[in-house]
Amino acid sequence: MTDKLPSQDAKPIWRLVPYRTVTSSEMVVSVREVQPRDRDVIEAGYAQLSDRTRRLRYLSAHQFLSDQELDDIVTNDGYHRMAIGAEIENVDAAPSPVGVARYVRDRKQPDEAEFAITTADEFHGLGIGMLIFGSLAKQAAFVGID
Repeated sequence: MTDKLPSQDAKPIWRLVPYRTVTSSEMVVSVREVQPRDRDVIEAGYAQLSDRTRRLRYLSAHQFLSDQELDDIVTNDGYHRMAIGAEIENVDAAPSPVGVARYVRDRKQPDEAEFAITTADEFHGLGIGMLIFGSLAKQAAFVGID
């Protein structure tokens, strides 16, 4: 890809429309973009991850997210970076966040990006990661990430 990247302030050209779906295990899941207001939820969810899940995600014993890491997750422009979250809808309580998938575009290779997916331990193997990765992959393809 030879096109120049838009500036960091460029307006996104496409945004995820929030949606609900039912998984094969009959969980109602809402999927939407992560937003700055989700910062505390992201931080609390990370604190509940097992040491094993944190090691698999960060390849080290990463005990907490720094302020910069939290800012990076919740600040999305839809082009250079994007994070998509999933919440399980509960009948008697507020929705429970269960996963985040994100990409950050490589500045030197603008048609490439680093992708990461994290799901809450009790939701591993239930298709949540694939669900949010699918939405994220569509967004990435739309903005020229292969």
